Amino acid sequence: MPDLVLTLIPEVRERLEALAIKLGKSVEECGQLALSEFMDNWEDYMRTVRRAGKRRGRAPGAARRQRLIVAGGANWPVKV
Repeated sequence: MPDLVLTLIPEVRERLEALAIKLGKSVEECGQLALSEFMDNWEDYMRTVRRAGKRRGRAPGAARRQRLIVAGGANWPVKV
């Protein structure tokens, strides 16, 4: 399986390493789990928005700009 290299800020790396130790998992296992949950959450969110648009009579897949508050308070513009 090809590797994926992520550059983490020191604070995130330290938190990830500490959590991996507490959970008895490798940093890689924790990273894979985090990415998997991230993708599951966003895919679910996008499905929900699409379904809501269909119920309101919008064209399927019509792009709308959303502003979301994510962990850490960062605003991410997201097209759905």
